[in-house]
Amino acid sequence: MVNVATRAAPNTAWCFEMVRPHTYWASALKYAAGFCALAALSTGCATAREGYLYDAQAPRKGSLVFQNANAKSGSVVAVLADGEHCTGNFNTVPAEVQMDDETRQIDREESQTGLAMLECNARHIVRCGFQRDYAGAGYGHCSDTTGHHFDLYF
Repeated sequence: MVNVATRAAPNTAWCFEMVRPHTYWASALKYAAGFCALAALSTGCATAREGYLYDAQAPRKGSLVFQNANAKSGSVVAVLADGEHCTGNFNTVPAEVQMDDETRQIDREESQTGLAMLECNARHIVRCGFQRDYAGAGYGHCSDTTGHHFDLYF
């Protein structure tokens, strides 16, 4: 229901206002819209992607996080299965692409090939080669300077 109120402002003509009474649904809709806006803003910044490093020699796994998974390059942090912490960077190049026939420009990347290099606490290096799709999910294989091999899934 809508109420109509009249008021007179000094030196003006009469003014009519439509006053809508406060309802539960209007309030709920306002909060839902605010929540959706907050969610949309936060997903633009939250592009980290977590994955796992499975030790090929033992049934155990470590974790790996690409800090900016949608970018062509960025930083990576990992915790190996034995608890050792590693940090490094990754870079990618287009592997499968769709080309625009008229401009010969890349229209869409179907997948990317990448390389991640991580330095660990014990001063050894982990090297990971991987393949990922345009959304950021992928797989690969890693090896380190101590002779360990890992399967990578993210």
